Amino acid sequence: MSVRFDGKRIYKSLVTALLVLVMVPMLTGCSEFRKSENVEKGYRAVGENDYKSGLAFFEDAITDGEQLELAWRGKGIALMGLGRYADAVPAFENALNSRSDLSKKIYDDSMDRDIQEYLACACFRSGDAERALRIYTELIGADAENADLYMLRGTVYAQRGNETEAKNDFNRSINLDRDNYERLYEIARILESAGMKDIGISYLQGAIDRSDDSMDTLVKGRFLCYLEKYDEAAKLLEQQTAADTGTVFALAQAYQKLDRPEEAVEILEKFQNNTGDNATLMALLGTIEMEQEHYEEALDAFERGLAQAAGDSIERQSLLFNRAVAYEYMGDFENAENYMAEYLAQYPDDEEAAKEIEFLKTR
Repeated sequence: MSVRFDGKRIYKSLVTALLVLVMVPMLTGCSEFRKSENVEKGYRAVGENDYKSGLAFFEDAITDGEQLELAWRGKGIALMGLGRYADAVPAFENALNSRSDLSKKIYDDSMDRDIQEYLACACFRSGDAERALRIYTELIGADAENADLYMLRGTVYAQRGNETEAKNDFNRSINLDRDNYERLYEIARILESAGMKDIGISYLQGAIDRSDDSMDTLVKGRFLCYLEKYDEAAKLLEQQTAADTGTVFALAQAYQKLDRPEEAVEILEKFQNNTGDNATLMALLGTIEMEQEHYEEALDAFERGLAQAAGDSIERQSLLFNRAVAYEYMGDFENAENYMAEYLAQYPDDEEAAKEIEFLKTR
């Protein structure tokens, strides 16, 4: 979501995020397959968010004809990590077409379903929502009790503006996994990104109304933050004795909204000094510093966050955008334009960024 900053230009915040498949590479080993060092190196690189190196390893494996199903699958994952969703589609198609009879016997249908899910995600992210819906519907037909699949298909429906279909799928996903509050929170954020925030609010408020003492303090605090009940959220989260990333983020966000930026900065810095930099927390820290017109500190936070951010994450996108805007506010329009151009090269469909760079060209 974008918010106005200082009544002038726009910068991105971390309030909304689109659901994407969790890219956890699945390394498989079988003596029947020809050993492929490139495939193993590729998955290792992808697991470390080094998508460029991973892509090179998978392409070498494909050239050598080694473990083609896994190599094409890995190439698709690496391409998604680089934001090249349209290019990832044929990679996953080739992975499906490379399945040997032996592979089918060993993996049953699990590998096929895994690749199909990646393919659907790549189709969705590259703009082919119709095909993504068809794939998810086929997968649901074969696994009608899979809560994740309903959530994924509901996401596509929501982004297309199909409110009834989205609600039906999200309700099904929630009912299949009733104790998963994280799922409920993600659904609310997905609905917000699709312009249906009121529906997400009803889900979270309903969960709070029905809850008892068994609802986790962190969960309730995050829900209250989303519902913009920041004072209640802060008082609740301050009771937490064990610090974790989720608690720190929610409490800092509550402080930010309550116009208590010094406390927000303090809790973010103290936590990360003890645990190491975190991309999500650095993105929030940077935006808080920007609101205080501490642009050097904001840039430092954004750069540290980028060093930790996964290639295909909402945090990375936000950090890249905000880095350019920080330079703009500092009056360094040359760097601002260069970094915004770098951002647009990775996210060419961002209309706000396109307008922003046109503005920068006039400075």
